[in-house]
Amino acid sequence: MAKVVKGNMMEQLGNCDHFIVCGGSNLRKASGELVMMRGIGYELSQKFVTAPKAFGSLILDSVGDCGLYYLFCTKKIGLMQTQIVPRHGLDLGITSSAVKLLAAQALANPDKVYYLEAMWDGEPSFTCDGFIEMLPGNVTIWVPAE
Repeated sequence: MAKVVKGNMMEQLGNCDHFIVCGGSNLRKASGELVMMRGIGYELSQKFVTAPKAFGSLILDSVGDCGLYYLFCTKKIGLMQTQIVPRHGLDLGITSSAVKLLAAQALANPDKVYYLEAMWDGEPSFTCDGFIEMLPGNVTIWVPAE
């Protein structure tokens, strides 16, 4: 089962093989950038200003604006879909599909370390207990320190 820790995930970027932020697939119409307005996604967009455009292009080329990609995790920084439009909150169906893909990838690569942003942003954490249990021990879920 995945470990859940409290802390600043951004400070741990260099300590994992895959650094996965949670988000949607809603793109800004004018620029094609992924909407990254809160959580680790926002921090990442401030540290790496090209990230929203790069993720936006990846989503647009793969599934289109507001499409279902579930998981992009082949490079250092990955993206796990937990909703389509951020303001609509956590979508349990989308998150379930994404977690299944991450679990399969992490199980197939037990020597890799996966850091995942807590997927329940703005929701009670118990809504994701089943998802946490699905993920193997080489996945660490980061909850922001209060």
